[in-house]
Amino acid sequence: MISTVNLSPKQRIYLTAAFWLAVLALAVFTLVAPLISQIKNDGLELAQKKQEMEIFSGAWQALGEVKNEYKNMQNELYALPALLDGSEALKFIVLMEKFAQATDNRQEVSVVAPAAGEKTPAAKKTTDFQVNLSGNFPNLIKFLIYLENAPYYNNLVSLQTQRLPEKDGAGNGEINTVLKISVYQ
Repeated sequence: MISTVNLSPKQRIYLTAAFWLAVLALAVFTLVAPLISQIKNDGLELAQKKQEMEIFSGAWQALGEVKNEYKNMQNELYALPALLDGSEALKFIVLMEKFAQATDNRQEVSVVAPAAGEKTPAAKKTTDFQVNLSGNFPNLIKFLIYLENAPYYNNLVSLQTQRLPEKDGAGNGEINTVLKISVYQ
C-alpha cells in the first residue's frame, strides 16, 4: 500500500478523489446496471403483453362479428318454412318446376297418394311427390343439389335413372329420371 505520509496535499486530494470515483463506479455497476437491465426486461415484457392484448382484442372483435353473423343466419333459417303444410303442396310443385327450369331439365311433378294399406305414422307426416325429369346427367346432379338446399325438409326415397335411346332422346347423353320425394309436414 501507498503510504499517505509522503504524499503532498495535492496528491492526497487526487488519491481521495480517485478512491471515491472508484467507489462511485462500483456502486453504479452494482446498483444501477441491474436496475437498467430490469427496466429493459420490463419494457420487453410490456411490449409482449401489449402485442398479446392487441391479438386478444382482434379475436374479441372477430368473435363479436361471428356472433352477429350467426344471429343473422339464425333469423334467416327461422324465416324459412322448414315444414310443408299439407294444404300447400302446390308451393313445393312450383319450387320443383323452378329447380327444373334453372337446371335445364324437363319435368313432370305429381303428388303420390299413400297406398290404401299404408297407415303408418310416417305416412301421415309426409307428402309424397313423384318428379319425372328429362335431361342430361350433369343437369340431374344440379337438380339434386337444388333439392338438397330446398327450404323444406325432404327425403329422396328413390331415384331411378334410364338412358334414353338416340332416337327418343333430344341428343346424346339424354336420361330420364324418376324421383320419389317425401316432404315433411
